[in-house]
Amino acid sequence: MDSFEEKLAFLLHSDTAKSDEDRLKKCIDQLFENPIIIDDTRSINNAIMFNAKARTAMSNKDYEGAADFYTKGLQEVVPYCEVSAILYANRATALGRLKMYEESLIDIDRAIKISPNTELTKNFKDIKMELKKEAPRPNTNPNNRNHFEDIPSLSHDENIDISGMSNAVCLFHRINYGIYFQATKTLRKGDVILIEKPQATSFCQPDVAVANMCHYCLKWYRALLPCEQCNSALYCSKECRAKAYEEYHRIQCNSKNFPDDVQFVITLLMKITENGKKLTEAIKYCEELDTMNADPNKEFCTIRDNLKNNLKSVLNLSISMKKNDKKNEKNITKSAYIASFLRNQINYLQGYKDILGIAKLLFRLFYIFHAHASLVSINQFLSAFLSNRCD
Repeated sequence: MDSFEEKLAFLLHSDTAKSDEDRLKKCIDQLFENPIIIDDTRSINNAIMFNAKARTAMSNKDYEGAADFYTKGLQEVVPYCEVSAILYANRATALGRLKMYEESLIDIDRAIKISPNTELTKNFKDIKMELKKEAPRPNTNPNNRNHFEDIPSLSHDENIDISGMSNAVCLFHRINYGIYFQATKTLRKGDVILIEKPQATSFCQPDVAVANMCHYCLKWYRALLPCEQCNSALYCSKECRAKAYEEYHRIQCNSKNFPDDVQFVITLLMKITENGKKLTEAIKYCEELDTMNADPNKEFCTIRDNLKNNLKSVLNLSISMKKNDKKNEKNITKSAYIASFLRNQINYLQGYKDILGIAKLLFRLFYIFHAHASLVSINQFLSAFLSNRCD
């Protein structure tokens, strides 16, 4: 019983409660009596194992696989130790084989900086000399290109109601169709109608492309820096690591190995409440949503009025949430756990003591995550299905 969800399922029982609120209260009471502790699973043995797998990949000329294994190894060790220095140097060699010279030189410099003895430092400097010989003109390899750097411009003026949206489209509502966007101007192929930075991001498939991307700015990168305190987050630079820690990761990092949906919900909570400054506003708005009738016209007006308010526009995504739905059992237990966990984060709560209100807010954020994650899964399934039919 090592996983987060297994411990929750074993310790929290709320089946006898009649409503979502009653179940949240019951779970919170149980957590006060018997708090869950999630252990740090970083292991030097795991780091050595990943280093061995990387060496095998290198001997098979699978340099991408080797770089990924070295990254996983770095996530398993504390920073600034001999093993981390060796892993940085080894990854530098793998990146050099991939002709990613700029990043390989960054890695070997990291290894030199934290090298604990003269002999290792000499070996690392020799590796750096070889990499420099192979890379007479850094920054010229297309593999070093940031996939997210070429942001286009809107093809029309910005919509006054919707930030980042072109004024060639507007938000409409009809009883038969619900809420939807409709073109108000002639659109041509290639027109850009929306440019929007995501409120929060999460990697839901830890073995796919995670070792290629910064968890903060989403820059495509291979010489990634792990968080210094946990084995989940990776960053392209110390600057991104510091920004992520300040904005949201300091809360995630205090409890290790959260599942993907929990990581995302904590990030979203920190973002929309501005590190707790708007926590009271968020909880009060959740209370308004609880009393809102299932009136499509009222929902439309609410959404339209709050488009420029990040906090409310995110929470509006939960307007259609059903009450007392048994499908939400896991979300209730997770919400209760995180609310209890945040109770100890004095800097975030800023004196707020209504743990149940925080749990209800988290419950809505879990609904938003799972509702939209399901939509992504459905779209992926339909795309694969239609592709197979075309074949």
